[in-house]
Amino acid sequence: MDKTTNDLSIQTSMYVATLRVAFEAADDVQAALFAEHFRQQIEDDLDTEDEAAVLTSLTDVYVGDTPEELLVSFRSTRNALIKTKFRPAIEVARQLEEIIQALAHGDLQLLTPFDHGRFMDVMEEIYTGGWPQ
Repeated sequence: MDKTTNDLSIQTSMYVATLRVAFEAADDVQAALFAEHFRQQIEDDLDTEDEAAVLTSLTDVYVGDTPEELLVSFRSTRNALIKTKFRPAIEVARQLEEIIQALAHGDLQLLTPFDHGRFMDVMEEIYTGGWPQ
């Protein structure tokens, strides 16, 4: 993206910053309202005239560093790895799926066998435009 000021050409690059706000709320509704308020405040401060800053999304509200939060993060990473269609990345995604299944079922010792069929279903859903949980 080139910006021109007084006949001087300045080369700029796009950067991504991820912000995480931790706060207390009485319930999920109040938490969602607070989160929307924070998003709106940040969006108002962004300089959007030159399209250099764009706020793309507001994610679900989390309660601390819980196994559920890890699952959301792991699933997002797994899905992104599969989207690359790069064989080593898909192998990492499969290993991450094993961790996801263990955490989701509380079986941290992996006493239950890994469900390879479910992983194939996850891959198929991602390739057809879905975003599986």
